[in-house]
Amino acid sequence: MPSYRFAIHKGGARTEGLGVMELADDTEALDFGKRVIQDMIHRDPEHYAGWTMDITNGDGPAAAVLFDTIEPKK
Repeated sequence: MPSYRFAIHKGGARTEGLGVMELADDTEALDFGKRVIQDMIHRDPEHYAGWTMDITNGDGPAAAVLFDTIEPKK
């Protein structure tokens, strides 16, 4: 299984690495990333406005997700 790295940033500067996780493919990594974002914005949506999560694997970029495009969980 590929290893995926998750990092968040605001603007161009990397803010925080969220670690590495082995997942089946890019789709599973993207779904996992979206769930993490939902948890983060649920606590403080205004703080995370304008942030992005970059998801990479050994082959390079897998996805980039704008926090503003994710609905908070209810």
